[in-house]
Amino acid sequence: MESNILTHKQITNLITNKITNYFEVIEPQNLSQVWVTYVGRFYVITGKTNITTPVNIGELINDYLKDFYGDDWNPINVLDLLEYGYPMEKERNISFNFDKQSEIFNFTEIYEVKLDTNPLNEPVVSDKLFGSSLYFEKMYYAHFAKIANHLFASSFCEDVNLNLYIHRDHEPAFMMVSNEWKPTYQHAFNVVDATFSHDPKDIIEKTGLLDFDFEDLILDKGNYPWNKKNRLKDFMMI
Repeated sequence: MESNILTHKQITNLITNKITNYFEVIEPQNLSQVWVTYVGRFYVITGKTNITTPVNIGELINDYLKDFYGDDWNPINVLDLLEYGYPMEKERNISFNFDKQSEIFNFTEIYEVKLDTNPLNEPVVSDKLFGSSLYFEKMYYAHFAKIANHLFASSFCEDVNLNLYIHRDHEPAFMMVSNEWKPTYQHAFNVVDATFSHDPKDIIEKTGLLDFDFEDLILDKGNYPWNKKNRLKDFMMI
């Protein structure tokens, strides 16, 4: 891969995705939210994680990015301000918007700024999704995208906001909002509720996330697991 096709935005997203992938290896099911900001040749790592053992992020990132650039890669400057051992709150609200008419599954923003071209040193910040650990938000994006795909394919709506409130001691509360439901809202909700489980283990297994790297989404490779409409028959039978 040639260096001039990677934007600052892609670099920050690749870095934060790599960090959360590595965290998943050393501590499965960890809860982490990582941000990477590019500022004047420095990449600043911020955020919080419940992982207690600090990681040599500079070495991790440079070894990873060298795979894209080969032996000509010049190591980048990394400032790690990540807060380790933080008691991440399990009770949280997760929400994503989807629109049938837009490229909702091509998440990344397109920037014309190349890696070595940013004369004003404008800070570039990674997207929240790629810095979320798998069990914090990433799996819910894939889960919601799959639900939205099925709603659109079934002509239930043209846009939808999917929201899951994760309680500390109770079952998660799931909500759907659309500007217009083709059947009734209650019918659409009942179909989704009967077809999709919000249990983390079910999401990981049925969405195929154990074999997927969000790096593919950053690099716009297509063929994403949430695009598989393998539950349409269930939708039609309810």
